[in-house]
Amino acid sequence: MAKKAATKKKTSRRKVSGKRGSPSRQRGGKGVELRGVIGIAVLCLGLLALACQFIPSGGGFLNQCVVVVRGLGGTLCLLLPLMVCWAGVTLVFFSSRRMSMRTMICGALLFLFVETIFQMFRVNLINGALIADGREVNYLSFLSRSYQYDSYNCSGGGLIGAFLAYPLYKALDVWGAVLMLAFACVMVLMVLTGISLTNVGMNLMEWLEDWRAQRREMREEQQALQRAREDEALEEERALAEERQRKREEREKALQERLAREEAQRAEEEQETPPPQPAKRKSRAKLQVLEPQAPSPEPLFEQPAVPSAPRPAPVRRLRETPL
Repeated sequence: MAKKAATKKKTSRRKVSGKRGSPSRQRGGKGVELRGVIGIAVLCLGLLALACQFIPSGGGFLNQCVVVVRGLGGTLCLLLPLMVCWAGVTLVFFSSRRMSMRTMICGALLFLFVETIFQMFRVNLINGALIADGREVNYLSFLSRSYQYDSYNCSGGGLIGAFLAYPLYKALDVWGAVLMLAFACVMVLMVLTGISLTNVGMNLMEWLEDWRAQRREMREEQQALQRAREDEALEEERALAEERQRKREEREKALQERLAREEAQRAEEEQETPPPQPAKRKSRAKLQVLEPQAPSPEPLFEQPAVPSAPRPAPVRRLRETPL
């Protein structure tokens, strides 16, 4: 019985494996081959559009490719071939996996909004060119003129950006449309990445709190380091003051000891030597100091002696006698 049950399990397993193998054969049918062919064609088209932007050509097919890519993409003319190549690679190498429609739609919308923002700054220029040509300013003329202008100048948002630029310009003007498109890009990125505003706000608040905590810790560390340096400086000053005080006390002590030794030596000398006897005073003759006199100047030439006049005799007054 056990052998029969084992053989039944083996046969059932073989039948299941055969059933499981049958869908694999069906998967290798025409659907996968058609998807791969389409992916290879799209990849080749993207590589050709990307290569023609760097290969110089005087005319022909490559020149037309350059004009078409620049007219469609404008400033982002190099990003458009890369997106086409990415679509071809996804179709060829990731055929077994299901492509996320949300990723594809969000990527396309983001590219469209960015192209429209670039084209919004060219709206007035395109309208002025249409008026200068004498043409009526409407939606179709705006699209054709945008394609012509961007295909030669490689600026603005190209034909892709012109689809939304003209109606938004009529409704919100340039800066209103730019602000709305910026908010739309943010919303698309949030949907694409799965990040909500609440999470962004919470993360921002946490980052701000962490930054404040780090700043507070750094400030406290700096203050503690400054206090430690001040304490070290005070300790050094205190140690220097103590050292100076100790040296001053040592000098004073040495001076006192030296004075005490000198006094002791002086007292010993006084005890050893007898008291001096008073000496007799001797009379000393005073010496008269003569001061030298300056010599009188001698006349250079001898002058004859002039006799002096005789002095008159003194007159005697007679005393009058009363009669």
